[in-house]
Amino acid sequence: MPYNHMICSVLGCKKDPEASLFRPPGPRKSWDLYCAWIKATGNPKFLNLSTVRPEKISICEKHFKDEEVSLMKSRRKTCVPTLRLPDI
Repeated sequence: MPYNHMICSVLGCKKDPEASLFRPPGPRKSWDLYCAWIKATGNPKFLNLSTVRPEKISICEKHFKDEEVSLMKSRRKTCVPTLRLPDI
C-alpha cells in the first residue's frame, strides 16, 4: 500500500508529492529482500541493520520499473528498487 505522508529514504531523492511511497517487506517475512531494499537506499543511517526500524523506511515509485509499481500497489513486495539509486 502506498504511504504518501512519509519521504523517500533513498539518499538524495527529492520529495515528490505525486509519487507513491512503499515500505519494504518486513525482515521476518523476507530477510534477504528487506536487506536489498535497505542497501538500495544508499543511506548511511541505515548501515546498522539491527537499529533500523522497518516502519521508518519508505522508497518512492521513481526507484521501481512501471510494472513493479503495479505489483507494489497490489501488495506484492517481491521486487527490489533498481532505478535512480545513489552510487554506493
